[in-house]
Amino acid sequence: MDGNIVVMSYSGNVGKSTIVRHLLMPHMTGYTLKEVESINSSGNDAIVVNGENIGSHLDDLILSEGNIFDVGASNVERFMDALRLRDGAHEDISLFIVPVTPDNKQIVDGVNTIRHLIDYGVATVKILVIFNKVPASLIGEDVKERFAPYFKMKEKWPELRVSVEYVIHQNELFDKLTRQKMTIPELASDNTDYKAEIARTKDEKVRAELAKKLTFVRMARAIGKQLDT
Repeated sequence: MDGNIVVMSYSGNVGKSTIVRHLLMPHMTGYTLKEVESINSSGNDAIVVNGENIGSHLDDLILSEGNIFDVGASNVERFMDALRLRDGAHEDISLFIVPVTPDNKQIVDGVNTIRHLIDYGVATVKILVIFNKVPASLIGEDVKERFAPYFKMKEKWPELRVSVEYVIHQNELFDKLTRQKMTIPELASDNTDYKAEIARTKDEKVRAELAKKLTFVRMARAIGKQLDT
């Protein structure tokens, strides 16, 4: 797709930076990541935007495409205020991604995020909900039941981009790779023949470490297929 993307939620701990790092940046070649965060940086390779300077970066979008804004929860109000001061500025943004987790507070905060975007004038077709950190046991209708408020919103606004297919399941690998500064696609592309390496050594510690690496690669490939979808 072309245009600019915003990832935002009034709630923290919904995995915005994880979605940016493992889903968006590997698939959106050539995009520039800008983190609007006044507390902490996620560690992603990004341009850090101070909350007070959001307006100037929004102005730049008039002449620029290919930007992804990761808006920290502490700066969502500032971001929305900057939009309100620029009537029609949302037209320079092609997609608003709202991540949400199964926790009750995050579900409520996500709904409020969407309502505020709609009240501002953002077309519902530009709003995409990603269900994140979802237990692997929740699929299909179970997802619909757990995140029922969003599907009720879709009944009111049919173009709202809500689907049981837009799910990222909970996985320990995300945290491990964040510490290693590696993405899921990078790990999934590891073509090392670990089975052969295991067969070549008798050292049990080395064998165990190689087996662990192979397990992580297999997990990354499984997650990668979901992210590609």
